[in-house]
Amino acid sequence: YLGIQGLTVDDSMVKQQDMPAGVFVYGIIDGGAAANSDLRKRDIIVKFDGQSVKSMAALQDLLKYYKAGETVDVTVQVPEKNGEYKEQTVQVTLGEAAK
Repeated sequence: YLGIQGLTVDDSMVKQQDMPAGVFVYGIIDGGAAANSDLRKRDIIVKFDGQSVKSMAALQDLLKYYKAGETVDVTVQVPEKNGEYKEQTVQVTLGEAAK
């Protein structure tokens, strides 16, 4: 469980908004795994544990193979003030999904 609210950045958004493809983080859930990491709102997740992420569905599929307590590298594109994006990697220790 990652603890984010995300949207797929699809090809049309990539062209219209000049954004990288991936998962746009529009919310961080309080008490979730992401809340205890350097993952922030407006980041775009492009890789999860070294594997490319092109959609929210793909990210959710990848998460099925990990257990709570595992720490993974999440590669994100971070928006800069000038409108450019800078790639960085953050570590996230996965949590339990709320039942």
